[in-house]
Amino acid sequence: MQKPPTIYNLGAHDGWKLGVYLSAIFLLQSLPGQWLPAMLAGNLMLIMLPVFVYILLKKGYRKCYGKTTFSGVWLHGIIAFLCGSLILAVVAYVYMRFANPTFISDQFDTVTMAYRGFGTPETTQIADQLEKLKDKHMLPSPIQLAFSMIWLFGFLGSILSMIVAAIIRLTSRKQK
Repeated sequence: MQKPPTIYNLGAHDGWKLGVYLSAIFLLQSLPGQWLPAMLAGNLMLIMLPVFVYILLKKGYRKCYGKTTFSGVWLHGIIAFLCGSLILAVVAYVYMRFANPTFISDQFDTVTMAYRGFGTPETTQIADQLEKLKDKHMLPSPIQLAFSMIWLFGFLGSILSMIVAAIIRLTSRKQK
């Protein structure tokens, strides 16, 4: 029997796959002009993210001959998400900085219009605050958003990986 790969190797190897997957979601949902088929494809990919993570973690679990503990499967997912979020952050930064420099401003305009559309005093006040932020040039920069993505997906990926790891361990016990 061949020696199984380490959790760190599995996480890094699956991290690039996850990074490409997350980057595809970001790009599909960020296309200028709000192209409906791309947005639907991005939303479908986002909904299928737990399934994608389950497949990655289950393959890693099998590569380790089903001997990985819950914490090992969970760590595999955390490392995959951290590595994947680095790739996502680079893609998002390049997109926001060079390919679509008005992306952040356009998103603020869209959100401001949506809040104004509700027509309540509270949402109008929020829209006014967003406009003040934009007028004072206080919008986040592409690099700030890229770093925020790393933290966000690292945290959310940890939670998702914990749930998926529990499912993998519980279902593998029943099969034995």
